[in-house]
Amino acid sequence: MCGSGCGGGSGASTAGSSAPAVSSVSLNAAEANGSTYVAMTAASSNDKTVVAYCFQTSSEAPSATDACFKPTKVQYIQPPTASVVYYVWAKDSSGRLSSAVSRTVAPFAIGAADVTRISAAQYRMAVSAPNTTITSYCVTKETAVPRADDLCFKQDSSFGAPVPDSPTTYYVYGQDNLENISPQFTRVLGPCSDEGFAKSYASTLPTVCVSTSLGEFVLELEKDKAPTTVTNFLKYVNDGFYSNTVFHRIMSNFMVQGGGFNTDGSQKVSTYSAITLESPTTTGLSNLTGTISMARTTEANSATSQFFINVVDNFALNGASSTDGYAVFGRVISGMEATVQTLREVSVHKASGATEKSTPDSPPIIYWAYQLK
Repeated sequence: MCGSGCGGGSGASTAGSSAPAVSSVSLNAAEANGSTYVAMTAASSNDKTVVAYCFQTSSEAPSATDACFKPTKVQYIQPPTASVVYYVWAKDSSGRLSSAVSRTVAPFAIGAADVTRISAAQYRMAVSAPNTTITSYCVTKETAVPRADDLCFKQDSSFGAPVPDSPTTYYVYGQDNLENISPQFTRVLGPCSDEGFAKSYASTLPTVCVSTSLGEFVLELEKDKAPTTVTNFLKYVNDGFYSNTVFHRIMSNFMVQGGGFNTDGSQKVSTYSAITLESPTTTGLSNLTGTISMARTTEANSATSQFFINVVDNFALNGASSTDGYAVFGRVISGMEATVQTLREVSVHKASGATEKSTPDSPPIIYWAYQLK
């Protein structure tokens, strides 16, 4: 039975021999304004007669004049957090409606893409997802979102990739048996040294490889003890924010600081809001030699992109309460002696108007930073 939502006259007709028909509704991921959406695309067996489509979550048939009808076969929706059933109708120029075709949009996403270096020239990427409905995976360097029938989708969740000469972004997607395509997951592979990669592989924590004009170092990040700070730092890392920035403040008996200035000396504007301080008195992480901490102003909750590496034990930076101190969130696990020690010894001068002698004569450059795992 049709409820009060049905229209009268010819507009209320159900699909008949001359009425339009929705033959299928396909799903794909789509990018717009920096966000990922699910694109639902309807197809009709007699497409030339169709003038509009209606996508809605109600199974009640719309009237021919309902505002849900749009002159497009594609509907963009946010990836759902729970399974949602959509009903799709087609309408022709006479107002005749098709029968509804339903399509379930299920929530799912890639959870991780763990990378192992299996030789000097080859990586192995193992993709996983918390949603067990994913049946195939696509790993590609192409920025365009693949279609459900793209040949890049394989049932194997393990993929080989060559070790690149410079950081390279891979885009990872999952697909279920209904041809739903997951939101995009990105993973950067780069030419970290064998030693750096071995240290990363041995760590149980997230790791980041940083290449500078004075060498490379690898960090491991305390994601459980300092989750807010680590999440913030990794956003900047994975955005490529630190590429071509410099270490602008160096004190050989204190620390080396970077993440806030470009190679031309201009200040780089942070792209995310300041974070809440995770004080050493709360996390239990001390400002010891080789640890990485967030730089900030005199305001406790003001850290954004700038960080520093302690080159000596700086217990005074731990603070005395949960509202002071400087947030430690990781440590150098490779390159401390070779690279950080060299950074520490860079010649510096006292800039005009400065209160300390800490401005490098030739600021060391961060070429890039990327997440190893």
